[in-house]
Amino acid sequence: MSITNSTKRRKKKSFIFRGKSSRSKARQLTQAILMLTIGINLIFFLNTLPSDFIVIRLSKDIWINLYKSILESLAYIGGIGVALIVISLLIISLVLIIGGIIRLFVFYTKKSKSSNIR
Repeated sequence: MSITNSTKRRKKKSFIFRGKSSRSKARQLTQAILMLTIGINLIFFLNTLPSDFIVIRLSKDIWINLYKSILESLAYIGGIGVALIVISLLIISLVLIIGGIIRLFVFYTKKSKSSNIR
């Protein structure tokens, strides 16, 4: 009985999208108009900027400095990566050494106990 109930619920669209409410046409229209007015205002603002401002800001020197800073950032990230690899290898080696010592200790103590029994 519960299996047929769950299959009926799955077929309904409202079961899948429980939390979503359908937006009214008026709300969709106001959102569209608001988005259009903000977009048009941004275009007008960008059009009012002086052309010298754009040319100066987008000069060759700025692009070169940006390229250099990206390369420096990548170099620093590479250094951090190398350090993390070294630290992780150190931790792994310590775990392996400690585990090997514990296994040798267990092996030695079991062997000595078994030799005492015979």
